[in-house]
Amino acid sequence: MEGQSNLGENIRNARKRKGLTQEQLAELCNKKPSYITSVETSGRTPKISTLKQISEALGVDYRTLLEVPKGFDQLSEELSPHQMALNEINMTLHKYFKATDGAKKTK
Repeated sequence: MEGQSNLGENIRNARKRKGLTQEQLAELCNKKPSYITSVETSGRTPKISTLKQISEALGVDYRTLLEVPKGFDQLSEELSPHQMALNEINMTLHKYFKATDGAKKTK
């Protein structure tokens, strides 16, 4: 389906622009990496709630992932070292809060 192909491409492009791996995006969305792979390669259509999780993790409006913005393919800029460091900090914080949240629930 053409729209699904664009959705998968848009998610992949947005993920790469943000400097995330499929594994990192999956962790931010509480999904398996294989799920993200299947969405990006058009093998799976996410529920709207999952699409919203993905878009929040990517910092984009979910509706933009559903369309093909003008010049979208020209936005593949290289990430600065600062952006890469911020992505690493974001992942570390996410893991920390995920772990502390789980610890609170078990008390």
